[in-house]
Amino acid sequence: MRPLRRLEELRQITIDILPGTATSHYDLKLMGQRCEQKKYRLAVINHGSNVIGSRAPLAAMLPLLKEYNIISVIDGAQSAGAHIIDLSTLDPDIFCFTGHKSLFGPPGTGGLYIKAGIEPQPLIYGGTGSRSETEFQPEFLPDRYESGTPNTVGLAGLKAGLDFIEETGLENIIEHERVLAETLRHNLRDIPGLTLYEPRPDDGKLPVISFTLAGLECSEIGSRLDREFSIMTRIGLHCAPRAHQSISTFPQGTVRLSPGYFNSVEEMAEVTRAISIIAGGHND
Repeated sequence: MRPLRRLEELRQITIDILPGTATSHYDLKLMGQRCEQKKYRLAVINHGSNVIGSRAPLAAMLPLLKEYNIISVIDGAQSAGAHIIDLSTLDPDIFCFTGHKSLFGPPGTGGLYIKAGIEPQPLIYGGTGSRSETEFQPEFLPDRYESGTPNTVGLAGLKAGLDFIEETGLENIIEHERVLAETLRHNLRDIPGLTLYEPRPDDGKLPVISFTLAGLECSEIGSRLDREFSIMTRIGLHCAPRAHQSISTFPQGTVRLSPGYFNSVEEMAEVTRAISIIAGGHND
């Protein structure tokens, strides 16, 4: 949102944020109506929520945008590696992803897919190690968007993560994480005073889980899980205030759990037990 808000401040764009429905965080009917009425130039879609794990129905949304010649920008930070994504089938205009989440890479890595014919202005102009005879930015890819010395060490780490995914099998990773997330969701629903924030019935799910406990601040819950049980969580607004507004957890936020491939079903039971103790469910 911050780059969009900055462009709005500069009076270069106007922003519409489309609400969902009672059963989905996305409203395709409203989206179609607005596309026809507003003559949008660009649609930015968060493929996967990093707050509750809902997944946007890109297969239905992208053809609608193409019908109205609207450029699509997909934020795949939360979905790349946690969901099977076939860009050749989906055919977005731009797809962005980070390397440090479900791709097992280090921070500071990621990628940008740009469809042929789409030519964004570079964010940074500078040395690329190519066409050094000219003082102007190269027009060809990837050099046009890769000024400066690349993060070679980080990209080597990202490649190692991708190699691991290929060796293990993406389907195997996704299924294991799905089982962990569903086990955790099922167990947490039985804890008195706990509110679980989930994708709506018509939305897809990623292994991201948010909750609150009645009478306890998120910071206290996260701190106790860390100090007393060595369970790491992320608390607060998760850099997504708009998402928290939509689930009525703004401004306090939630406690977020993100079970991953290297966790086990047994550990999900330990997480449930720890949260039960904090909630006052039992004292053992």
